[in-house]
Amino acid sequence: MISKTMCVLFSESYSAVNNELAAERTLATVPFAGRYRLIDFVLSSLVKAGVNDIGILTKEHYGSLVDHLGAGKDWDLDRKNGGLKILTPFARADSAATRSRSKTDALLSCRTYLEKCNEEYVILADTNIVMNIDFYDLVKYHINKDADITVVYQKCSDAVYSGLVIDEDRDGRVIDAYYTAGQMNDCQNQVLKVFVFNKKLLLSLLDRAYTFGWTDFERDFITKNINKLKICGYEHKGYCAVINTVADLFDDFAQGRAHRDFDQTGVVDLAAECEHLSAFALLGTHRREPFGALEDDLRNVCVGFYVIEDGRFLEQTFDSGERRTGSGLAAVTFD
Repeated sequence: MISKTMCVLFSESYSAVNNELAAERTLATVPFAGRYRLIDFVLSSLVKAGVNDIGILTKEHYGSLVDHLGAGKDWDLDRKNGGLKILTPFARADSAATRSRSKTDALLSCRTYLEKCNEEYVILADTNIVMNIDFYDLVKYHINKDADITVVYQKCSDAVYSGLVIDEDRDGRVIDAYYTAGQMNDCQNQVLKVFVFNKKLLLSLLDRAYTFGWTDFERDFITKNINKLKICGYEHKGYCAVINTVADLFDDFAQGRAHRDFDQTGVVDLAAECEHLSAFALLGTHRREPFGALEDDLRNVCVGFYVIEDGRFLEQTFDSGERRTGSGLAAVTFD
């Protein structure tokens, strides 16, 4: 089942908002908690689930991404067949000004890569999401539901959320999908921008996207096909934080707000239960040692993560404050 699954990761958010965090580097490699990069969380979850064919779409300023990932050795993805592939944008003169303006453009640029892969299912996910998601269970759910597309969402009552919201029936099938601009206070199924597609369907939709000039991935691939395809929702019940801009790092920490804005400004919601986080704990440049204040904050809210370092899942918790090196895999959490 999982051996028939590949993944394409978006190293950028493709948002129209001017993003200072990604001005000189790709968003996927923005430091988090001192020693990690944003991409470490989703990549570690994929490897833990057994997804070993992973392509990472880049846009620009991806030198830091290449430097951080290398050939994927730390994740055991440096292999001849499958493994980790960094998919750089085309550099033709006639397309340089318009290439990869959106996720749809980025996917069209890697169509050949998708066609050459033998897997039946494709996971599409952003890399600026700090969470542990069970991709094995997600793909299993997708197959058991016989779905064409599966959308990952999280239930949240948040008036400031601006992004795609879905409604589903009792069987988990999506019956409506729409954008909200933050005027609702009711509990919403807020889309986390992680999707599972049947690969043949994805290629077919990309053909239509090229033909009709689709530019908005969620609107054109999801909302336009609710009545044509079987689209199911998969609820993520664990911790989740989305990081897009510098404003998130300052405003959300300083104000202690526990909201989730998954579309325009993003959030760093490190504590759904705690309102006193260190506002400047993430601003250090040393990626190997976590800052004490943030370390205390994470310990207090009991956020557990699976993250691979030096070729293995970390065995130490934030309580110990130590970093374990070596080879092999041993999955434990940061509780």
